[in-house]
Amino acid sequence: MCEIIDRLRWYCQVANCVAWAVQYRKEPDLFGDIDEPAQVTERLAETQRLRQYIGRIRYNLATNDGNVFLEEKWRGLLDDLADALAVEQLERMGC
Repeated sequence: MCEIIDRLRWYCQVANCVAWAVQYRKEPDLFGDIDEPAQVTERLAETQRLRQYIGRIRYNLATNDGNVFLEEKWRGLLDDLADALAVEQLERMGC
């Protein structure tokens, strides 16, 4: 499962770079600041940090005119992951 989440994060990062480049009409630096997928899960293991990351990346994946550069199946997985993390956090809080 971690490999799938790592791949999802990597796709999101690339899509975010492309959306930013299209939005601001600048050449994207697709691989300059992207972490290797194997490093990602270790750094984002904490539920709240991962939820914050997903929220930011969901917002940043689209340009102002609505173009999204992430395949629908990966966006669906991102949404499912965000929903699961929200439920987990609520359970931890006793809700």
